[in-house]
Amino acid sequence: MSLFLSLNNKITNFFANKVFALAFTLVLFLFVVLIPYSCSNKQVSLDSDITTIDFLSGLNNPRVVDLSEIASNVEYIPLETVEGALIGRYPKVSIGSNRIYVISARKEVKIFDIRGNYLFTFNRRGRGPEEYLYNQGFKFDLESGNIIVNAFMPSSIGMDSKVNNYDSLGNFLFSEQRAMVDSFFIESPIRIDEDLYLGAVPQLSKNKLDFFIVAFQKDGSIIKKISAPLITQQQEEHIQKSIMVAPLPGQSAQVINLTPTLYSLPTFTRVFSKYVDTLYSLDSNLRYKPEFIFNYGNIRADGTIPKGAKKGEGKFVTLNESEYQEWENFILFNFRLNGYSFEPYERSIGVKSRVTTIKYTDSYALFNKESAEFSFMKQPIKGKLGFRDNLKGGPPFIPQFITEDGSYAVSLLSAGEVLEHAQSGKIKGEFAKIASKVDEMDNHVVVLVKLK
Repeated sequence: MSLFLSLNNKITNFFANKVFALAFTLVLFLFVVLIPYSCSNKQVSLDSDITTIDFLSGLNNPRVVDLSEIASNVEYIPLETVEGALIGRYPKVSIGSNRIYVISARKEVKIFDIRGNYLFTFNRRGRGPEEYLYNQGFKFDLESGNIIVNAFMPSSIGMDSKVNNYDSLGNFLFSEQRAMVDSFFIESPIRIDEDLYLGAVPQLSKNKLDFFIVAFQKDGSIIKKISAPLITQQQEEHIQKSIMVAPLPGQSAQVINLTPTLYSLPTFTRVFSKYVDTLYSLDSNLRYKPEFIFNYGNIRADGTIPKGAKKGEGKFVTLNESEYQEWENFILFNFRLNGYSFEPYERSIGVKSRVTTIKYTDSYALFNKESAEFSFMKQPIKGKLGFRDNLKGGPPFIPQFITEDGSYAVSLLSAGEVLEHAQSGKIKGEFAKIASKVDEMDNHVVVLVKLK
C-alpha cells in the first residue's frame, strides 16, 4: 500500500510540474510576443537600438527654445530690389553653390548670389523640346548649380514624365525619360547612385498597393519593395476618404494608398507617416529599420479625426508631415494639437472682400537625437512660432530649407515682417541695423543660420 501511495505521489508531482512548466511557458510567450502588439497601430520592437520619443513629457513641459541651442550664427541678407527680382506670393527658399534660390507660386525661380545680388529668373515653361508645361518641383545641384526639373508634358498616351537638366545659367543640357515603375510614375524620386532610386508609392492607383516604398533602376526595374506597415481599419477608412477622386469618363475608380514621406539625408533616407508612430531609416544598401518611436500615452495620434470633432478642437493630435526637418543632431516636428494646444493663436486672412480670422493649434517640437530630449516650443512672441533669436535679435526663426549636409538652415522674411518686428521695440544688434535700411516696398530678407 505504501509503495502504491509513493508511486502515486510521484506521478502526481510529475504531472503537476509539467502543468506548471507549461503554464509558465505560455505566460512568458504572451508577455514577450503579444504585449508589444497590444495597441493596434503600434510598430513596437524589442530592439534596443530604437529610441523612444516621449511626447507626453514634451507636451507637459513646453519651453522657449533659443536659436543658440541649434546654431552658432545667424546672418540677415537683404535681396536686391531691382526690376525682375521681386518675389511672388508664397515663396520658398533654398541655397547651394553660393546661390540663393527662391521659388514662388508662379512656378519660377528667382536666383541671387549669396550676398543677395539678383542674377536672373529661371522659367522654361512652354511646349518646346527644351521646355516643360508642368513641373513637380525644382532641385538644385549643390556643387555645380545645375537646375533639375521634374517635368510633365502632354503626349499621345497622356502625360509624359521626364527630368529636365539645365546648367547654372539656365541653359538646357539634357532630358531623361522617367520610366514607369510597376505601371505608375514615382513623384520626386530620391537618387541614391547612378542607377538606384527610391520612391514612395503614389497616392492614387488603379489597384491597392501593399507596399510602402520601392527601390528601382533608371529603366523602371524594381530592385526591392518595402512592405507597408499595418494600420487599423479605421485608419484605412480615413485614408480612403482623405481625397475625393471622381473617375474621368471611361476610366475606372482609383484607390488611395498609404503614402510615406521620404526625407533625404547624407547617409540614409528617413521614412515616416502621420498614420504610424515609428520613424524608419533606409540606407544606400537598402537596409530598412525602425529608429525612433513615439510614446503618445493615451493621446489619440493615429492620423484620424474623432467623429464630430471640429478643426482645432477634440482630443487628438496630428503630425504635420510637410513641416518635418532633420539634420545631424536634431529633428524638428510640427503637430496640430487641437484640444491639447497650450498656445492656440489666431491669424487674419483676406478672403475676397472680407477678412476672416482663423484659429490655429499647431506647435513645433525639437528632438535632440543625442540626449533624447523632446521639447515642445513655446512662442517667443505671442502668435509667432519658432526659435527665439538670441544671437542677433531678429524675429522667431523656423527653417524653410536645410542643406543636405546639415550645415545651414534658411528662411525668408518679407519687408513687412522685418518692419513689424522692428516696430515691436524688441530688437537689438545686427538686426536693428538691417531693419533701419528696409523699406516696405523692398524685396525679402534671407535668414541664413549656421547650424551646430
